[in-house]
Amino acid sequence: MRFFYNNLWMPWDDQDDKVFLSDTIEDRMELWLDLHNGTIPNCVARNIKLLRNSAINAYERLRALDSSLCEEDMADEDDSMLPPNYIILCAELTARLDSHMSQWTLYEKSLIRKQYLAKAKKKWQKNKSKRNVVALWRGGSIFEFDDISKYLRTHLTSEHTLTVTVSAEEALSLEPEELLVCSKEYEIPEMPLSQISITGFKGTSLKAPDMRSCLLILSEICSLRELTLHCSNVNTVVHMSTGTLTVRRCVLRNDSYSSQVDFAQGIVAKPGANILIEDSTFDNFYSGIVVYKGAQVELRNCTLKNCSVGIQLYSGSKVTLNKTNISACAEQCIRCEVDSDVADKNSVEGLEIKPNCTIGSGNLQKEVLIVKQDVSLI
Repeated sequence: MRFFYNNLWMPWDDQDDKVFLSDTIEDRMELWLDLHNGTIPNCVARNIKLLRNSAINAYERLRALDSSLCEEDMADEDDSMLPPNYIILCAELTARLDSHMSQWTLYEKSLIRKQYLAKAKKKWQKNKSKRNVVALWRGGSIFEFDDISKYLRTHLTSEHTLTVTVSAEEALSLEPEELLVCSKEYEIPEMPLSQISITGFKGTSLKAPDMRSCLLILSEICSLRELTLHCSNVNTVVHMSTGTLTVRRCVLRNDSYSSQVDFAQGIVAKPGANILIEDSTFDNFYSGIVVYKGAQVELRNCTLKNCSVGIQLYSGSKVTLNKTNISACAEQCIRCEVDSDVADKNSVEGLEIKPNCTIGSGNLQKEVLIVKQDVSLI
């Protein structure tokens, strides 16, 4: 039963009028085996897992909405007494579940899946020798198309293969080396990404469509360029685990921060992460950048403003600031948590601030706070 609910169960199985057949178990078991024995290409396997996770997420959010309604004893009241956006949220989540159920048919039925996989493999074989680039564009005027076409022609060469798609889920499931986001704003699904470069066309904005922990979960070698990354619906904008990340000409912004209850973070560098940030701005976070032990972060010509803590770093990390400005921080421009056995509390090993930086008032003894490290946060 545990295996079934963890791997085979789908939200629509709980519908009152659902007739659950033994063939369904066999079909899903075969699909699960194909996902784990390498029969299904990674790009398609990732899309299947993303589809199931998204369906379960929508189902759980619907249940949470229903539970909150019952707790408030509002089930028997008229619609005017419902919580704000309750009806529209329920409608959107139900529509998403219906859409996912239709898409799932492509993968659950063995005969349909084999035909779909044969088509996907043929396309992959054709393009495997070239660099895979995907452009995201919802459509627009002929003048906008002309601008985007000129941009793509200057950006790509004969060594690239280009796919243009509307769906961010479909784009990421193709596992592109580079994702070019050509519309002004896009919602990014929740999925770990690695070996990818994401570039915005004229400062594209990326957001999360619903509540989750991170906007982007990155690893290995990644880059972000010309993007505005929003913290709405997430706690952390960029979570970087082991690997190298380059961020250039980006704006990371939290539009919803209003009190210290909001613990939104811009970039979190986990152990093994090596991050270079250039010509970028962090605005209105509780913690602009968090750097854990074993991580390295270098900022060049960057601005951090209106944060509670501009940069939070821990013992064993390395932070270099060059031509960087940190201002209007409610608590501290830089907060350093050091090991309890560190003898010199007036300096921090691993923190380098170039003379061309402006840190708050300029008095580093005041603007850099050194405290004993809380081991529970490591």
